[in-house]
Amino acid sequence: MNAGALEDVLHERLFTGTGDVYAVLDGRKIPGLPERLHATGAEFWCLLAEGLDPVLAECAPYLVRLHCEGSAVAAALRAVWERGSGIVLCTCAGSDGRALRVHLRAWLRIPGADGRTQFFRFYDPRVLRAILPSLSAERRAQFLAPLGCVYVSGPTPGSLIGFSRDACADGCALGAAGKSEARCLPDLRVAKLA
Repeated sequence: MNAGALEDVLHERLFTGTGDVYAVLDGRKIPGLPERLHATGAEFWCLLAEGLDPVLAECAPYLVRLHCEGSAVAAALRAVWERGSGIVLCTCAGSDGRALRVHLRAWLRIPGADGRTQFFRFYDPRVLRAILPSLSAERRAQFLAPLGCVYVSGPTPGSLIGFSRDACADGCALGAAGKSEARCLPDLRVAKLA
């Protein structure tokens, strides 16, 4: 599926419901991200500590609230799947972006297999697709607590996968507009989330 068709399918899924939509975008993969976000007028928060050195701020992940009519939506959605530069989150209506930032910041560091704390780049689709299945059901539920659904680029170009608590066990790929709502991907190693 081409990027335009994916954008249409995802846009329809995201903005026909009653929830709020956010993206977590990776400053390491999107040059000049803080300046771009300022230019759009979008509501956004850095997931790292406030008052970062400008060089670090350029590489930081950012939580961005997306509005159906906002100018940042198309660019953010393209960044998610064309460059694997982030993820899209759906929350319940009236969610608080600052509270969501606090929740996500708590997930930037998780215990590794050896017990040492590791930086968790959950906003990198490749990392999220690999790590979520390995988390215990309880930890996945904690991660997804304020989220209804998480969308990430798939492992093949032009694919997009949605994860939710009630998704099929292998995650679901978004189909082309007008085709089946979503199809399960049994060949992917993705566990049902909580």
